[in-house]
Amino acid sequence: MIKPVRPTLFTAAIAAVLTAAHAAYAQEDGEVIQIADLTRAEVTGYIREAEDQMYAIYNEHNIDDSFDIACRKEKPTGSNISVRICEPRFYTEVNLGKNRTDGENLQDFQGGFAARSLVAPEYEKLEADMKRVADEVPAMREIMQILGQLKARQKQLAGN
Repeated sequence: MIKPVRPTLFTAAIAAVLTAAHAAYAQEDGEVIQIADLTRAEVTGYIREAEDQMYAIYNEHNIDDSFDIACRKEKPTGSNISVRICEPRFYTEVNLGKNRTDGENLQDFQGGFAARSLVAPEYEKLEADMKRVADEVPAMREIMQILGQLKARQKQLAGN
């Protein structure tokens, strides 16, 4: 089974290089949200919203359309519970290419590890480009800071 790259991989790597975030933020309607007061469900919803906004900004400003990040819901094999998966286009295309096999090429099929190793250089470029966009676009930097605080609250609520 191919393990998808979670959005937290990108976010954690980028958020780590940014300065400490504020413990509250203002929504578009002017309401201030105290992150420390949020429930697990609220945190999850705000994380999803922040990731969607961050990826939309990144997709607009990145240097290569293959770096565009798209999110979807998927049910892992053997589960009826949907999980959110966010992947860059280049990774999705590699997986699609690897999964297109006919009967003759079935013995040559390689799973997730091979696919991930094929795109390792692209992930390095993606991370560098995300840092560049975060440096150049204040809105993305702010969302990433908020996302860092939301993920810290999520971890706190999970007892980790």
